Amino acid sequence: MISRRGIVGGMNDDTSSATVIDEPTTASARPVTAPATVPPPAPTTARGYGIASLALGVTSLLAGWTFLAAIVGLVLGILSRRREPDATGVAVAGIVLNAVALAGWVLAGLGIAVVGGLALGARILHW
Repeated sequence: MISRRGIVGGMNDDTSSATVIDEPTTASARPVTAPATVPPPAPTTARGYGIASLALGVTSLLAGWTFLAAIVGLVLGILSRRREPDATGVAVAGIVLNAVALAGWVLAGLGIAVVGGLALGARILHW
């Protein structure tokens, strides 16, 4: 049991000394407070695939990275469109940039094949 000390008597009383009284307190005498509640965590917005697709698209287009980087970026952009509804804009931008980079690589490869084939054909005919 917890006790609370109180002082009885004072300046207006007839007695000159104050008397100390021990009053027992119970748990029900304490103020009741509600337990602290923690709000649920805010939903996270996942944009990892979309951002990775956009980064690969920009570097593939501007820095001329490999053919493989454009394919990986295109796949990540498509996965982001399906799995991350908050990253739709980023995913579309990544898909477009990777598609342009991929088309550039395909056109460059075809151009090299055609020019090489013409040069080889002219060389064979020239012998």
